[in-house]
Amino acid sequence: MLTLCCDVGSGSVRVAIFEFNNYHLNSKPLAVSTHPLIIYNRKKNFYEQKSSEIWQAFCMAARDCCKQIKLNQIPLVIDSIGFTATCSLVIITDDHDNRGESSNDYDVIMWMDHRALKEAELINQTGHQILEQFGGTCSPEFSLSKLIWIYNNESERFRRTKALMELPDWLSYRCSNQWSKNLPELFPRSLCSVVCKWGFDAENNKWRSDFFEKLGIKFDESIRMKIGNKIIQPGMIIGYLSAEIAQQIGISMNDGDQPIKITCPLIDAHAGALSMLTFSNSSISKSNLGETTFENVLCMIAGTSTCHMILNQNRTMTKGIWGPYRNAIIPGYYLREAGQSASGVLVEHIIRQHKSSDEKDFKEIIKKLNNDLRAKNFIYQTSLVMNPSYHGNRSPIADSRLKGAIYGMTLEDESLLEIYCATIEAIAYETKFIVEEIERNERLISQVIVSGGLTKNEFYLQKHADILERKIFVYDLDGADHMLTGTAIMAFVAAINHSNSLEELISLLNQVRTDIVDKKKIRIFEPRSEILDYHRKRYKCYRRLLECSIEIETIMSS
Repeated sequence: MLTLCCDVGSGSVRVAIFEFNNYHLNSKPLAVSTHPLIIYNRKKNFYEQKSSEIWQAFCMAARDCCKQIKLNQIPLVIDSIGFTATCSLVIITDDHDNRGESSNDYDVIMWMDHRALKEAELINQTGHQILEQFGGTCSPEFSLSKLIWIYNNESERFRRTKALMELPDWLSYRCSNQWSKNLPELFPRSLCSVVCKWGFDAENNKWRSDFFEKLGIKFDESIRMKIGNKIIQPGMIIGYLSAEIAQQIGISMNDGDQPIKITCPLIDAHAGALSMLTFSNSSISKSNLGETTFENVLCMIAGTSTCHMILNQNRTMTKGIWGPYRNAIIPGYYLREAGQSASGVLVEHIIRQHKSSDEKDFKEIIKKLNNDLRAKNFIYQTSLVMNPSYHGNRSPIADSRLKGAIYGMTLEDESLLEIYCATIEAIAYETKFIVEEIERNERLISQVIVSGGLTKNEFYLQKHADILERKIFVYDLDGADHMLTGTAIMAFVAAINHSNSLEELISLLNQVRTDIVDKKKIRIFEPRSEILDYHRKRYKCYRRLLECSIEIETIMSS
Protein backbone atom coordinates (compact mmCIF):
# COMPACT_ATOMS: atom_id res chain seq x y z
CA MET A 1 0.00 0.00 0.00
CA LEU A 2 1.42 3.39 -1.06
CA THR A 3 0.70 6.85 0.37
CA LEU A 4 1.81 10.19 -1.05
CA CYS A 5 2.58 12.79 1.61
CA CYS A 6 3.44 16.48 1.51
CA ASP A 7 5.03 18.68 4.17
CA VAL A 8 5.00 22.44 3.54
CA GLY A 9 7.60 24.08 5.76
CA SER A 10 8.52 27.74 6.00
CA GLY A 11 11.13 27.58 3.26
CA SER A 12 10.33 24.49 1.18
CA VAL A 13 7.78 21.91 0.08
CA ARG A 14 8.73 18.25 0.57
CA VAL A 15 6.86 15.34 -0.97
CA ALA A 16 7.50 11.63 -0.37
CA ILE A 17 5.87 8.30 -1.24
CA PHE A 18 5.84 5.68 1.54
CA GLU A 19 5.05 1.97 1.58
CA PHE A 20 3.11 0.07 4.27
CA ASN A 21 2.99 -3.70 4.74
CA ASN A 22 0.76 -5.26 7.40
CA TYR A 23 0.57 -2.13 9.56
CA HIS A 24 4.33 -1.65 9.31
CA LEU A 25 5.72 1.55 7.83
CA ASN A 26 8.92 1.38 5.84
CA SER A 27 10.49 4.55 7.24
CA LYS A 28 12.66 5.01 4.15
CA PRO A 29 10.45 6.54 1.43
CA LEU A 30 10.37 5.03 -2.05
CA ALA A 31 10.70 8.54 -3.51
CA VAL A 32 11.28 12.03 -2.15
CA SER A 33 11.54 15.51 -3.68
CA THR A 34 11.97 19.05 -2.33
CA HIS A 35 11.23 22.46 -3.87
CA PRO A 36 11.99 25.86 -2.29
CA LEU A 37 9.53 28.56 -1.28
CA ILE A 38 9.85 32.34 -1.03
CA ILE A 39 9.02 34.27 2.16
CA TYR A 40 7.92 37.88 1.63
CA ASN A 41 8.73 40.40 4.37
CA ARG A 42 7.19 43.61 2.95
CA LYS A 43 6.72 45.38 6.30
CA LYS A 44 7.92 45.03 9.85
CA ASN A 45 6.26 41.98 11.47
CA PHE A 46 4.65 40.97 8.14
CA TYR A 47 5.67 37.54 6.82
CA GLU A 48 3.70 36.26 3.85
CA GLN A 49 3.68 33.68 1.07
CA LYS A 50 1.65 33.03 -2.06
CA SER A 51 -0.67 30.03 -2.27
CA SER A 52 -0.04 29.80 -6.02
CA GLU A 53 3.69 29.32 -5.41
CA ILE A 54 3.06 26.73 -2.70
CA TRP A 55 0.76 24.82 -5.04
CA GLN A 56 3.23 24.96 -7.94
CA ALA A 57 6.01 23.67 -5.68
CA PHE A 58 3.81 20.80 -4.48
CA CYS A 59 2.91 19.80 -8.05
CA MET A 60 6.56 19.81 -9.16
CA ALA A 61 7.67 17.76 -6.15
CA ALA A 62 4.77 15.29 -6.52
CA ARG A 63 5.43 14.80 -10.25
CA ASP A 64 9.10 14.24 -9.48
CA CYS A 65 8.24 11.54 -6.91
CA CYS A 66 5.90 9.79 -9.33
CA LYS A 67 8.62 9.78 -11.99
CA GLN A 68 11.08 8.22 -9.52
CA ILE A 69 8.60 5.43 -8.75
CA LYS A 70 8.04 4.68 -12.42
CA LEU A 71 11.79 4.73 -13.19
CA ASN A 72 12.27 2.13 -10.46
CA GLN A 73 9.56 0.03 -12.14
CA ILE A 74 7.35 0.04 -9.05
CA PRO A 75 3.59 -0.01 -9.78
CA LEU A 76 2.32 3.50 -8.99
CA VAL A 77 -0.95 2.79 -7.20
CA ILE A 78 -1.54 5.44 -4.56
CA ASP A 79 -4.17 4.54 -1.95
CA SER A 80 -4.21 7.80 0.03
CA ILE A 81 -2.75 11.30 0.25
CA GLY A 82 -1.86 13.33 3.31
CA PHE A 83 -0.73 16.88 3.97
CA THR A 84 0.96 18.66 6.80
CA ALA A 85 2.15 22.25 6.90
CA THR A 86 3.02 25.21 9.08
CA CYS A 87 0.12 26.84 10.91
CA SER A 88 -0.17 29.67 8.38
CA LEU A 89 -3.47 31.32 7.42
CA VAL A 90 -4.79 31.10 3.84
CA ILE A 91 -7.31 33.76 2.77
CA ILE A 92 -9.71 32.66 0.02
CA THR A 93 -11.68 35.62 -1.36
CA ASP A 94 -14.56 35.79 -3.82
CA ASP A 95 -12.32 37.28 -6.52
CA HIS A 96 -10.76 33.89 -7.30
CA ASP A 97 -11.07 33.01 -10.96
CA ASN A 98 -13.08 30.00 -12.10
CA ARG A 99 -10.04 27.78 -11.53
CA GLY A 100 -9.86 28.73 -7.87
CA GLU A 101 -6.63 30.72 -8.17
CA SER A 102 -6.33 33.88 -6.08
CA SER A 103 -5.81 37.27 -7.65
CA ASN A 104 -4.31 38.47 -4.36
CA ASP A 105 -0.60 37.69 -4.46
CA TYR A 106 0.00 37.63 -0.71
CA ASP A 107 -2.85 35.41 0.44
CA VAL A 108 -0.92 33.34 3.02
CA ILE A 109 -0.12 34.99 6.37
CA MET A 110 2.70 32.95 7.87
CA TRP A 111 2.88 31.58 11.40
CA MET A 112 5.81 33.89 12.21
CA ASP A 113 3.85 37.01 11.22
CA HIS A 114 3.38 39.26 14.27
CA ARG A 115 1.11 41.95 12.79
CA ALA A 116 -1.71 40.95 15.17
CA LEU A 117 0.00 41.92 18.46
CA LYS A 118 -2.79 44.35 19.35
CA GLU A 119 -5.50 41.86 18.42
CA ALA A 120 -3.89 39.13 20.55
CA GLU A 121 -3.96 41.50 23.50
CA LEU A 122 -7.64 42.33 22.85
CA ILE A 123 -8.40 38.60 22.89
CA ASN A 124 -6.53 38.21 26.18
CA GLN A 125 -8.48 41.10 27.71
CA THR A 126 -11.78 39.26 27.18
CA GLY A 127 -10.86 36.87 29.98
CA HIS A 128 -12.98 34.28 28.19
CA GLN A 129 -12.90 30.66 29.32
CA ILE A 130 -11.54 29.60 25.91
CA LEU A 131 -8.19 31.19 26.88
CA GLU A 132 -7.65 28.23 29.22
CA GLN A 133 -6.86 26.05 26.21
CA PHE A 134 -4.17 28.56 25.16
CA GLY A 135 -2.41 28.30 28.51
CA GLY A 136 -4.10 31.57 29.50
CA THR A 137 -2.73 33.71 26.67
CA CYS A 138 -3.53 34.02 22.95
CA SER A 139 -0.49 34.42 20.69
CA PRO A 140 -0.24 36.81 17.71
CA GLU A 141 0.97 33.73 15.82
CA PHE A 142 -2.50 32.16 16.05
CA SER A 143 -4.83 32.40 13.07
CA LEU A 144 -7.51 33.60 15.51
CA SER A 145 -5.50 36.80 16.15
CA LYS A 146 -4.93 37.26 12.43
CA LEU A 147 -8.63 36.76 11.67
CA ILE A 148 -9.43 39.62 14.08
CA TRP A 149 -6.67 41.74 12.47
CA ILE A 150 -8.20 41.29 8.99
CA TYR A 151 -11.67 42.06 10.39
CA ASN A 152 -10.43 45.28 12.04
CA ASN A 153 -7.93 46.47 9.41
CA GLU A 154 -9.08 45.13 6.04
CA SER A 155 -12.85 45.10 6.38
CA GLU A 156 -13.51 45.02 2.62
CA ARG A 157 -11.16 42.09 2.17
CA PHE A 158 -12.84 40.32 5.09
CA ARG A 159 -16.26 40.92 3.53
CA ARG A 160 -15.08 39.35 0.26
CA THR A 161 -13.50 36.39 2.02
CA LYS A 162 -15.29 33.12 1.32
CA ALA A 163 -13.15 31.02 3.64
CA LEU A 164 -10.18 31.23 5.99
CA MET A 165 -8.19 28.01 6.30
CA GLU A 166 -5.12 26.73 8.05
CA LEU A 167 -2.55 25.82 5.38
CA PRO A 168 -2.84 22.00 5.86
CA ASP A 169 -6.62 22.26 5.41
CA TRP A 170 -6.24 24.44 2.31
CA LEU A 171 -3.84 21.95 0.70
CA SER A 172 -6.34 19.15 1.33
CA TYR A 173 -9.12 21.28 -0.18
CA ARG A 174 -6.99 22.30 -3.16
CA CYS A 175 -6.38 18.63 -4.01
CA SER A 176 -9.95 17.49 -3.51
CA ASN A 177 -12.82 17.12 -5.93
CA GLN A 178 -14.48 20.00 -4.04
CA TRP A 179 -12.00 22.53 -5.37
CA SER A 180 -13.39 22.68 -8.91
CA LYS A 181 -16.79 23.61 -7.46
CA ASN A 182 -15.15 26.67 -5.84
CA LEU A 183 -17.07 26.22 -2.59
CA PRO A 184 -14.30 26.37 0.04
CA GLU A 185 -16.77 27.42 2.73
CA LEU A 186 -18.31 23.94 2.58
CA PHE A 187 -15.02 22.07 2.98
CA PRO A 188 -14.39 20.47 6.42
CA ARG A 189 -11.63 21.63 8.75
CA SER A 190 -9.20 19.57 10.81
CA LEU A 191 -9.83 19.54 14.54
CA CYS A 192 -6.06 19.90 14.96
CA SER A 193 -6.15 23.23 13.12
CA VAL A 194 -9.18 24.82 14.74
CA VAL A 195 -8.66 23.69 18.33
CA CYS A 196 -4.99 24.73 18.39
CA LYS A 197 -5.07 27.99 16.42
CA TRP A 198 -8.68 29.18 16.26
CA GLY A 199 -10.23 28.70 19.70
CA PHE A 200 -12.63 25.91 18.78
CA ASP A 201 -14.05 24.33 21.95
CA ALA A 202 -13.19 20.64 21.57
CA GLU A 203 -14.56 19.80 25.03
CA ASN A 204 -18.07 20.73 23.87
CA ASN A 205 -17.43 20.31 20.13
CA LYS A 206 -18.57 23.79 19.15
CA TRP A 207 -17.55 27.35 18.34
CA ARG A 208 -18.17 29.75 21.23
CA SER A 209 -20.33 32.52 19.74
CA ASP A 210 -20.11 34.60 22.94
CA PHE A 211 -16.33 34.70 22.57
CA PHE A 212 -16.51 36.23 19.08
CA GLU A 213 -19.21 38.66 20.17
CA LYS A 214 -16.96 39.88 23.01
CA LEU A 215 -14.57 40.90 20.24
CA GLY A 216 -17.26 42.82 18.38
CA ILE A 217 -17.92 40.14 15.75
CA LYS A 218 -21.51 38.98 15.31
CA PHE A 219 -21.25 35.20 15.08
CA ASP A 220 -23.73 34.67 12.29
CA GLU A 221 -23.85 32.10 9.49
CA SER A 222 -21.39 34.06 7.31
CA ILE A 223 -18.72 33.93 10.02
CA ARG A 224 -19.39 30.27 10.68
CA MET A 225 -18.99 29.45 6.97
CA LYS A 226 -15.71 31.40 6.74
CA ILE A 227 -14.03 29.53 9.60
CA GLY A 228 -15.54 26.06 9.18
CA ASN A 229 -18.90 24.50 9.84
CA LYS A 230 -17.78 20.86 9.84
CA ILE A 231 -14.85 19.75 12.02
CA ILE A 232 -13.14 16.36 11.51
CA GLN A 233 -10.72 14.31 13.64
CA PRO A 234 -7.21 13.99 12.13
CA GLY A 235 -6.75 10.61 10.48
CA MET A 236 -10.34 10.43 9.23
CA ILE A 237 -11.24 10.99 5.56
CA ILE A 238 -11.59 14.68 4.73
CA GLY A 239 -12.07 14.30 0.97
CA TYR A 240 -11.12 12.49 -2.22
CA LEU A 241 -8.48 13.34 -4.82
CA SER A 242 -9.89 14.98 -7.92
CA ALA A 243 -9.20 13.25 -11.25
CA GLU A 244 -7.90 16.52 -12.69
CA ILE A 245 -5.32 16.99 -9.90
CA ALA A 246 -4.32 13.31 -10.10
CA GLN A 247 -3.55 13.75 -13.79
CA GLN A 248 -1.71 16.98 -13.07
CA ILE A 249 0.72 15.31 -10.65
CA GLY A 250 1.03 12.00 -12.51
CA ILE A 251 -1.08 9.66 -10.38
CA SER A 252 -3.27 6.87 -11.71
CA MET A 253 -6.78 6.85 -10.26
CA ASN A 254 -6.53 3.18 -9.18
CA ASP A 255 -7.86 2.04 -12.55
CA GLY A 256 -11.27 3.46 -11.65
CA ASP A 257 -11.80 1.14 -8.67
CA GLN A 258 -11.63 3.03 -5.36
CA PRO A 259 -11.22 6.80 -5.08
CA ILE A 260 -7.94 8.03 -3.56
CA LYS A 261 -8.63 9.20 -0.01
CA ILE A 262 -7.31 12.44 1.48
CA THR A 263 -6.65 12.16 5.20
CA CYS A 264 -7.68 14.90 7.61
CA PRO A 265 -4.36 16.67 8.28
CA LEU A 266 -2.20 17.58 11.23
CA ILE A 267 -0.14 20.75 11.70
CA ASP A 268 3.51 19.98 10.85
CA ALA A 269 4.93 19.81 14.38
CA HIS A 270 2.04 17.62 15.48
CA ALA A 271 2.62 15.21 12.60
CA GLY A 272 6.25 15.08 13.68
CA ALA A 273 5.23 14.28 17.25
CA LEU A 274 3.02 11.40 16.08
CA SER A 275 5.95 9.91 14.15
CA MET A 276 8.37 10.29 17.06
CA LEU A 277 5.90 8.64 19.45
CA THR A 278 5.40 5.76 17.01
CA PHE A 279 9.15 5.15 16.77
CA SER A 280 9.46 5.46 20.53
CA ASN A 281 6.70 2.93 21.14
CA SER A 282 8.41 0.52 18.74
CA SER A 283 11.60 0.52 20.79
CA ILE A 284 11.90 1.89 24.29
CA SER A 285 8.74 3.46 25.67
CA LYS A 286 6.37 0.56 26.25
CA SER A 287 4.63 0.51 29.59
CA ASN A 288 5.41 -2.16 32.18
CA LEU A 289 2.43 -4.13 30.87
CA GLY A 290 3.77 -4.01 27.33
CA GLU A 291 0.97 -1.71 26.20
CA THR A 292 1.38 1.29 23.91
CA THR A 293 1.68 4.55 25.82
CA PHE A 294 1.82 8.01 24.31
CA GLU A 295 2.00 9.84 27.65
CA ASN A 296 4.76 11.94 29.20
CA VAL A 297 7.15 11.80 26.25
CA LEU A 298 8.46 15.27 25.34
CA CYS A 299 8.73 15.60 21.55
CA MET A 300 10.85 18.51 20.33
CA ILE A 301 10.74 19.62 16.69
CA ALA A 302 13.81 21.85 16.49
CA GLY A 303 14.46 23.87 13.35
CA THR A 304 13.83 27.52 12.48
CA SER A 305 11.69 27.58 15.62
CA THR A 306 11.14 24.82 18.17
CA CYS A 307 7.94 23.13 19.34
CA HIS A 308 7.84 21.11 22.58
CA MET A 309 4.85 18.74 22.69
CA ILE A 310 3.59 16.34 25.31
CA LEU A 311 0.44 14.18 25.47
CA ASN A 312 -1.51 13.23 28.59
CA GLN A 313 -4.84 11.53 29.15
CA ASN A 314 -5.64 13.95 31.96
CA ARG A 315 -6.61 17.54 31.20
CA THR A 316 -3.83 19.67 32.66
CA MET A 317 -3.37 23.41 32.10
CA THR A 318 0.10 24.94 32.37
CA LYS A 319 0.20 28.74 32.39
CA GLY A 320 2.12 30.13 29.43
CA ILE A 321 2.02 26.83 27.52
CA TRP A 322 -0.54 26.24 24.77
CA GLY A 323 -3.20 23.68 25.48
CA PRO A 324 -4.60 21.45 26.81
CA TYR A 325 -5.97 20.64 23.35
CA ARG A 326 -8.39 17.72 23.41
CA ASN A 327 -7.94 15.11 20.62
CA ALA A 328 -5.63 17.43 18.67
CA ILE A 329 -3.34 14.57 17.58
CA ILE A 330 -4.62 11.27 19.00
CA PRO A 331 -8.20 10.70 20.26
CA GLY A 332 -8.33 10.36 24.03
CA TYR A 333 -5.21 12.47 24.67
CA TYR A 334 -4.71 16.11 25.55
CA LEU A 335 -1.84 17.98 23.91
CA ARG A 336 0.20 20.70 25.56
CA GLU A 337 2.54 22.61 23.27
CA ALA A 338 5.33 24.96 24.28
CA GLY A 339 7.75 26.58 21.91
CA GLN A 340 10.52 28.96 20.97
CA SER A 341 9.69 31.33 18.10
CA ALA A 342 13.36 31.64 17.20
CA SER A 343 15.92 28.88 17.68
CA GLY A 344 17.72 27.87 14.47
CA VAL A 345 16.99 31.28 12.98
CA LEU A 346 18.43 32.92 16.13
CA VAL A 347 21.70 31.02 15.70
CA GLU A 348 21.91 32.27 12.10
CA HIS A 349 21.06 35.82 13.20
CA ILE A 350 23.79 35.87 15.86
CA ILE A 351 26.35 34.57 13.35
CA ARG A 352 25.24 37.14 10.77
CA GLN A 353 25.75 39.97 13.29
CA HIS A 354 29.36 39.01 13.99
CA LYS A 355 31.94 40.81 11.90
CA SER A 356 33.89 37.62 11.15
CA SER A 357 30.98 36.00 9.29
CA ASP A 358 30.43 38.43 6.39
CA GLU A 359 29.01 36.74 3.28
CA LYS A 360 29.87 33.23 4.45
CA ASP A 361 27.79 30.07 4.40
CA PHE A 362 26.06 29.47 7.74
CA LYS A 363 26.40 25.70 7.52
CA GLU A 364 30.14 25.94 6.96
CA ILE A 365 30.58 28.41 9.82
CA ILE A 366 28.59 26.20 12.23
CA LYS A 367 30.50 23.12 11.05
CA LYS A 368 33.82 24.83 11.81
CA LEU A 369 32.61 26.06 15.21
CA ASN A 370 31.41 22.57 16.14
CA ASN A 371 34.68 21.01 14.98
CA ASP A 372 36.55 23.41 17.29
CA LEU A 373 34.19 22.50 20.13
CA ARG A 374 34.41 18.76 19.44
CA ALA A 375 38.16 19.02 20.02
CA LYS A 376 37.25 20.31 23.51
CA ASN A 377 34.78 17.44 24.03
CA PHE A 378 31.95 19.96 23.65
CA ILE A 379 32.93 21.57 26.96
CA TYR A 380 33.40 25.32 26.63
CA GLN A 381 32.72 27.75 29.47
CA THR A 382 31.63 31.16 28.24
CA SER A 383 31.33 34.31 30.36
CA LEU A 384 28.31 35.52 28.36
CA VAL A 385 24.70 34.99 29.48
CA MET A 386 21.88 35.44 26.97
CA ASN A 387 18.12 35.87 27.06
CA PRO A 388 17.16 34.39 23.65
CA SER A 389 13.80 36.23 23.30
CA TYR A 390 14.80 37.90 20.02
CA HIS A 391 11.33 37.27 18.54
CA GLY A 392 9.42 37.42 21.80
CA ASN A 393 8.94 34.60 24.29
CA ARG A 394 6.39 31.99 23.19
CA SER A 395 6.73 29.84 26.33
CA PRO A 396 6.44 29.92 29.25
CA ILE A 397 6.34 33.74 29.68
CA ALA A 398 4.03 34.04 26.65
CA ASP A 399 5.03 37.65 25.88
CA SER A 400 5.60 38.39 22.20
CA ARG A 401 6.86 41.92 23.06
CA LEU A 402 9.88 40.62 24.96
CA LYS A 403 13.33 41.38 23.54
CA GLY A 404 16.64 39.51 23.69
CA ALA A 405 19.62 40.50 25.81
CA ILE A 406 23.27 39.56 26.39
CA TYR A 407 25.12 40.12 29.66
CA GLY A 408 28.91 40.02 29.88
CA MET A 409 30.01 42.14 26.91
CA THR A 410 33.30 44.05 27.34
CA LEU A 411 35.56 46.35 25.32
CA GLU A 412 37.35 43.24 24.14
CA ASP A 413 36.10 41.64 20.94
CA GLU A 414 34.07 38.59 21.96
CA SER A 415 34.88 35.72 19.66
CA LEU A 416 32.23 34.19 17.45
CA LEU A 417 32.82 30.90 19.26
CA GLU A 418 31.94 32.46 22.61
CA ILE A 419 28.77 34.16 21.33
CA TYR A 420 27.74 30.99 19.50
CA CYS A 421 28.15 28.91 22.68
CA ALA A 422 26.15 31.44 24.71
CA THR A 423 23.34 31.30 22.13
CA ILE A 424 23.07 27.50 22.14
CA GLU A 425 23.19 27.47 25.94
CA ALA A 426 20.44 30.12 26.15
CA ILE A 427 18.14 28.12 23.89
CA ALA A 428 18.71 25.06 26.11
CA TYR A 429 18.16 27.07 29.33
CA GLU A 430 14.83 28.28 27.93
CA THR A 431 13.93 24.64 27.18
CA LYS A 432 14.81 23.75 30.80
CA PHE A 433 12.45 26.50 31.99
CA ILE A 434 9.69 25.04 29.78
CA VAL A 435 10.33 21.52 31.11
CA GLU A 436 10.14 22.72 34.71
CA GLU A 437 6.77 24.35 34.06
CA ILE A 438 5.38 21.25 32.31
CA GLU A 439 6.47 19.00 35.18
CA ARG A 440 5.04 21.35 37.79
CA ASN A 441 1.49 20.16 37.06
CA GLU A 442 1.98 16.59 35.88
CA ARG A 443 4.09 13.48 36.24
CA LEU A 444 7.77 13.69 35.32
CA ILE A 445 8.69 13.50 31.65
CA SER A 446 9.77 9.94 30.88
CA GLN A 447 11.97 10.75 27.90
CA VAL A 448 12.93 13.56 25.52
CA ILE A 449 13.02 12.97 21.76
CA VAL A 450 14.35 15.60 19.34
CA SER A 451 13.88 15.86 15.58
CA GLY A 452 14.22 18.59 12.96
CA GLY A 453 17.09 20.45 11.32
CA LEU A 454 18.91 21.19 14.58
CA THR A 455 19.51 17.47 15.17
CA LYS A 456 22.37 17.86 12.67
CA ASN A 457 24.06 20.02 15.31
CA GLU A 458 25.61 17.69 17.90
CA PHE A 459 26.69 20.58 20.11
CA TYR A 460 23.03 21.69 20.37
CA LEU A 461 21.97 18.15 21.35
CA GLN A 462 24.76 17.62 23.88
CA LYS A 463 24.07 20.99 25.52
CA HIS A 464 20.41 20.04 25.91
CA ALA A 465 21.37 16.74 27.54
CA ASP A 466 23.76 18.52 29.94
CA ILE A 467 21.37 21.34 30.82
CA LEU A 468 18.17 19.27 31.07
CA GLU A 469 20.16 16.63 33.00
CA ARG A 470 18.50 13.78 31.10
CA LYS A 471 19.08 11.65 28.02
CA ILE A 472 18.23 13.06 24.61
CA PHE A 473 17.03 10.57 21.96
CA VAL A 474 17.26 11.20 18.21
CA TYR A 475 15.72 8.89 15.57
CA ASP A 476 17.48 9.67 12.29
CA LEU A 477 15.33 8.81 9.29
CA ASP A 478 16.72 7.82 5.91
CA GLY A 479 15.51 10.19 3.20
CA ALA A 480 12.55 11.71 5.05
CA ASP A 481 11.69 13.58 8.23
CA HIS A 482 9.27 12.98 11.07
CA MET A 483 6.69 15.44 9.72
CA LEU A 484 6.40 13.44 6.50
CA THR A 485 6.44 10.13 8.36
CA GLY A 486 3.69 11.23 10.76
CA THR A 487 1.62 12.35 7.78
CA ALA A 488 2.18 8.95 6.15
CA ILE A 489 0.88 7.22 9.29
CA MET A 490 -2.32 9.28 9.21
CA ALA A 491 -2.75 8.72 5.45
CA PHE A 492 -2.34 4.96 5.89
CA VAL A 493 -4.86 4.87 8.73
CA ALA A 494 -7.40 6.79 6.61
CA ALA A 495 -6.88 4.38 3.71
CA ILE A 496 -7.71 1.26 5.75
CA ASN A 497 -10.33 2.73 8.11
CA HIS A 498 -13.16 1.16 6.14
CA SER A 499 -15.87 2.28 8.54
CA ASN A 500 -14.34 5.79 8.78
CA SER A 501 -15.15 5.60 12.48
CA LEU A 502 -13.37 7.10 15.47
CA GLU A 503 -13.25 3.72 17.21
CA GLU A 504 -11.47 2.08 14.27
CA LEU A 505 -9.11 5.08 13.99
CA ILE A 506 -8.00 4.61 17.61
CA SER A 507 -7.52 0.87 17.10
CA LEU A 508 -5.48 1.37 13.93
CA LEU A 509 -3.20 4.03 15.49
CA ASN A 510 -2.32 1.52 18.21
CA GLN A 511 -1.43 -1.12 15.62
CA VAL A 512 0.82 0.95 13.34
CA ARG A 513 4.49 0.12 13.86
CA THR A 514 7.78 1.25 12.44
CA ASP A 515 11.40 0.97 13.42
CA ILE A 516 14.94 1.86 12.43
CA VAL A 517 16.85 -1.17 11.20
CA ASP A 518 20.25 0.53 11.47
CA LYS A 519 20.58 1.06 15.23
CA LYS A 520 23.39 3.56 14.59
CA LYS A 521 20.64 5.93 13.50
CA ILE A 522 19.26 5.95 17.05
CA ARG A 523 21.49 8.50 18.77
CA ILE A 524 21.47 8.99 22.53
CA PHE A 525 23.14 11.96 24.23
CA GLU A 526 23.93 11.50 27.92
CA PRO A 527 24.26 14.32 30.50
CA ARG A 528 27.81 14.71 31.81
CA SER A 529 28.38 15.05 35.53
CA GLU A 530 31.54 17.14 35.19
CA ILE A 531 29.63 20.10 33.78
CA LEU A 532 26.38 19.97 35.81
CA ASP A 533 27.44 22.55 38.43
CA TYR A 534 28.53 25.01 35.74
CA HIS A 535 25.13 24.82 34.03
CA ARG A 536 23.13 24.91 37.26
CA LYS A 537 24.82 28.18 38.21
CA ARG A 538 24.41 29.68 34.75
CA TYR A 539 20.75 28.63 34.60
CA LYS A 540 20.16 30.84 37.66
CA CYS A 541 21.89 33.68 35.78
CA TYR A 542 19.67 33.10 32.74
CA ARG A 543 16.52 33.24 34.89
CA ARG A 544 17.68 36.45 36.54
CA LEU A 545 18.49 38.06 33.18
CA LEU A 546 15.05 37.02 31.90
CA GLU A 547 13.39 38.61 34.93
CA CYS A 548 15.32 41.84 34.31
CA SER A 549 14.31 41.81 30.64
CA ILE A 550 10.64 41.45 31.60
CA GLU A 551 10.94 44.34 34.07
CA ILE A 552 12.66 46.55 31.49
CA GLU A 553 10.01 45.78 28.86
CA THR A 554 7.28 46.66 31.38
CA ILE A 555 8.94 50.02 32.12
CA MET A 556 9.53 50.79 28.44
CA SER A 557 5.94 49.94 27.51
CA SER A 558 4.32 51.96 30.29
